[in-house]
Amino acid sequence: MNRSDHVTSISKAKVALSLDSRIFELILLPTEKCNFRCTYCYEDFSLGKMSASVRKGIKNLIQTRADSIRLLRLSWFGGEPLLATDVILDIAQFAQDALAKNDFIMTGGLTTNGYLLTEQTLRRLAEVNHRSFQITLDGDREQHNRTRIRADGRETFDTIWRNLHILGEMDEQFDVTLRIHISTDNQDSVKQLLDRINEELAPYGKFRIHFHRISNLGGSGGKTVSELSWNDYKRALIAIQSRTSLEASSEVALSEEGEICYASKPNSLLIRSDGRVGKCTVALSDPRNDVGVLAEDGTILFRDDRLRLWFDGYRDFDPGKLGCPLATLPELGSSSDSAPKRLDLALLDERRT
Repeated sequence: MNRSDHVTSISKAKVALSLDSRIFELILLPTEKCNFRCTYCYEDFSLGKMSASVRKGIKNLIQTRADSIRLLRLSWFGGEPLLATDVILDIAQFAQDALAKNDFIMTGGLTTNGYLLTEQTLRRLAEVNHRSFQITLDGDREQHNRTRIRADGRETFDTIWRNLHILGEMDEQFDVTLRIHISTDNQDSVKQLLDRINEELAPYGKFRIHFHRISNLGGSGGKTVSELSWNDYKRALIAIQSRTSLEASSEVALSEEGEICYASKPNSLLIRSDGRVGKCTVALSDPRNDVGVLAEDGTILFRDDRLRLWFDGYRDFDPGKLGCPLATLPELGSSSDSAPKRLDLALLDERRT
């Protein structure tokens, strides 16, 4: 397969968008603590709430880029981001004020367990144009409560389900992706859940579904995962997807369509609660993911030897590397840069031409 064939297989338009410096995505971890202890989780919850200096650095970074971007995406991750709602609202309000003075659009969304997504919180988020949510369910009530439990061991399904109804009944426009995990032992429960979703949530018109195979991603919890093989997962999807009346996707479909992972994109950055800059939300403990440090003035000290590893797929537009750079990430070289280099993000346009 030659270079042009690779580009065609993942869409030239998608490649262009991933390299467009007028688009700027910040994946922000306002805290890395969590109120859940899901049995398969890979995170260690060692870092707490984002400090004032890191928040100031993010604001200065946004301000630096405000006059050169057309779209700012704020994507909140964790831990559980709603444990630090004040951080989210503070930075989102700053971004909204900045867009009022500059010609760009700002959108916001959260990957959340949904437990703290109350009506009051939803209204406050809507005020700063944060209307997109991804919420995970592991099956119907009994199955979900086996694997997605609170840190104190208590069940979570009923509270999440109540919050989903509250969201659905509100006049605000929201876009909710229900990420439904599939494993070897929860498929009957998932079918029951889909029947419940069809009956209770689908009429609201605010929900879609994304099916995802639970994988062993490390961590003390992740070792308990009952993981399907890729082929068994694809076979299971055929029967499961037929049960939903909602728009549905899966990582199988995304792979076949040739998606580019956010971690591959030069215009996407992960900023952790301690100010470390990375690319991938899964590889939080991997030193290759520590590609820089955010300074309070909004500049970033990049480790170029680590940063360039995530962009390797653009050498030949290999769909596998662009679709999941972590899966093929090379090791750090023995002569890796020991000193990060200060880089003002306003200069990224120049670096990418």
